[in-house]
Amino acid sequence: MVRRSIILLFVVIATFSFSAADAQITIVGQNNPAVDIQAIQKAVDQGGTINLKGTFDFGSEGRVNLTKDVKIVGETDNGEKPVTKIKGGFWTLHTPLPAKLPPELPGPKVTIQGIHFDGALWAPIYLAYGSGTTITNNKMTNIRPKLMDIPIF
Repeated sequence: MVRRSIILLFVVIATFSFSAADAQITIVGQNNPAVDIQAIQKAVDQGGTINLKGTFDFGSEGRVNLTKDVKIVGETDNGEKPVTKIKGGFWTLHTPLPAKLPPELPGPKVTIQGIHFDGALWAPIYLAYGSGTTITNNKMTNIRPKLMDIPIF
């Protein structure tokens, strides 16, 4: 009886492990910062693969913080050009530094592919902390500079 329970427990754990690793969420952009940022943030907080479709608006300074292993994939056309668009944002997709330094755990593994970033402030992708990064087949246009006061010595 105990042996069956242990085997059943192992099967259940294995099933959940594979389910979490294969988790996929699809989000359709609403072209509305109040909805789009929150929808993507909620998805990346769960980790896994996030498929983005349509146009997303991050306003002038919206941001999504990536703290878990995540693969963010946009749609592409037949020529593999990005169709999914994220407008605006400031460090639009960002991996923040951990609160405690030096870090106790490795940072997230992040993949970003097939997205057209348009009109981001400073940088549409700003990955300050991670343990692996793959950024492929993205397009970045109309990046806005951020003015900074830099002291002259």
